[in-house]
Amino acid sequence: MTAPALFRERARARVGSAELLLFRAGGERFALALADVDEAVDLAGVALHDVPRRGAALLGVVALRGALVPLYDAAVPLGLARGDTTTALVFRRGDARLALAVEDADDVLVADLAALRPPPHAGSEARAALLLGVLQHGADLVGVLDGEALLAACRAESPETQ
Repeated sequence: MTAPALFRERARARVGSAELLLFRAGGERFALALADVDEAVDLAGVALHDVPRRGAALLGVVALRGALVPLYDAAVPLGLARGDTTTALVFRRGDARLALAVEDADDVLVADLAALRPPPHAGSEARAALLLGVLQHGADLVGVLDGEALLAACRAESPETQ
């Protein structure tokens, strides 16, 4: 079983703990399993290259470490308004790399998965399919996302990059 699948199963069973990377997209706070993310990159000064006939989620491609990487807006599959993205969360899947543009990446939280609450039923069905649950973090509720499902939703919005 892959690490993302193992995290998804542990989160659904509410078993164990996990390191989560906190970030903001569409003005809301979310988290992904830290192990899913290869690196976080500041987008200041990074040139975004347009892609013809791109889907709604695909912003374009960026050059990272000598390779062109598709950059998706995380807010689109979540059904949120696009925000001012300043950070890219970079993922490696096999030989491919792809990135999610987010408003910022905050911190790493070690979370007890037993504290994960079921996701609220408000919002779109597509968004609900991406949420594994919500956690209380200080005064905020943080949506814990299934990283694989989020990446798949971005790709589904942009069939040219599949």
